[in-house]
Amino acid sequence: MAVEDAADHADLLNLTDQGHGELLLIAGPESVRAAREFTAATLRGWKLEALVEEAVIVASELVTNAIRHGICPSRSSADAASVMLAWQRHDGRIICVVTDCSSMPPVLEQADVSSESGRGLQVVDALAAAWGWVMLGACEKAVWAALLLP
Repeated sequence: MAVEDAADHADLLNLTDQGHGELLLIAGPESVRAAREFTAATLRGWKLEALVEEAVIVASELVTNAIRHGICPSRSSADAASVMLAWQRHDGRIICVVTDCSSMPPVLEQADVSSESGRGLQVVDALAAAWGWVMLGACEKAVWAALLLP
């Protein structure tokens, strides 16, 4: 599925060569795939092929966490079942930002050796130059990860 074909599961809001791209993802089985494809297309558009593999992994992990832990089932609006993926290009780095409607902070934990999940933030921590999170309002947060430009 190409990024253009992801319209059933995501709304492409903005993609420019000026250094900013956003994708609104509706929580569903194709959301993480759409995030990976959008990330790859964005970085290729910025001529950052060398960072595509790591950036796709980072975006995939952050979007997966947002969908698993940041969706608000008690809300009735479509926004409650969506997350926003944004990429920003700055001097020396690119930043992946994923917003969701949860006020719960991300937690970097040691996963049990036998666990099949729970390592997403460990992967982000290993690949990113830095990562963190910030509250955007009473019930919205952004989790971000920065990758250094080659």
